[in-house]
Amino acid sequence: MKITSTLALTALLVTGANAQTVLYSQNFESVTMANTTPGSTSIGLFGVASSAGETSYTNAQTAALGIAGVSAGNVTVKGAAETVWNAGTSGVTTNSKVLAINTTVGTVNFLNLSLAAGHTLTVKFDTWGVFSDNDANTVSFAGNAMPTFLINQKNPVGMTTITRTFTNTTGSSMFGALAVTSNAGNMVLDNILVTVPEPSAALLGAFGALALLRRRRA
Repeated sequence: MKITSTLALTALLVTGANAQTVLYSQNFESVTMANTTPGSTSIGLFGVASSAGETSYTNAQTAALGIAGVSAGNVTVKGAAETVWNAGTSGVTTNSKVLAINTTVGTVNFLNLSLAAGHTLTVKFDTWGVFSDNDANTVSFAGNAMPTFLINQKNPVGMTTITRTFTNTTGSSMFGALAVTSNAGNMVLDNILVTVPEPSAALLGAFGALALLRRRRA
């Protein structure tokens, strides 16, 4: 009977260990475009249009997308079936709406969040950019940069999926903004997903380890 209980707890541990809490998820499909003309559909954010004739979202509308601010240049949401940019002789046609950082170097702050001590934050998104192959772009949380990433920009072949993690090793909770910095000229972002482990997963891990240890001793 004890063995059955231990195995049941172990199975629960395996299931729980992969459980994630979604802190932020955005594919920008909720953005309402002013028109649907390929090549010209775009919405500026924070009430600022990035080009003549472009409509813009107010600060409140932008905040509803989970975007808190931008440190340089501006950001827009690009519409479906649009060739976002032409890098030399080729460009990438988006199949859905994407967020565009319209600046040579710029940072977009997505949201402020709290990360408990010992917990790991996972950030995943699709991206593409232009103008350079060799600039190191970054994802950061509360000012802590995660490993840099390069994207294929001069010869675009489509969106690249980037995954980065950050573990809070400070011994206390951290609070701050999640940010993406483009050092590669204009960059697009899509399908952004930010997760942390379910609170129960860590607890199950501790109980599971103790249960297995007791079983071995028995």
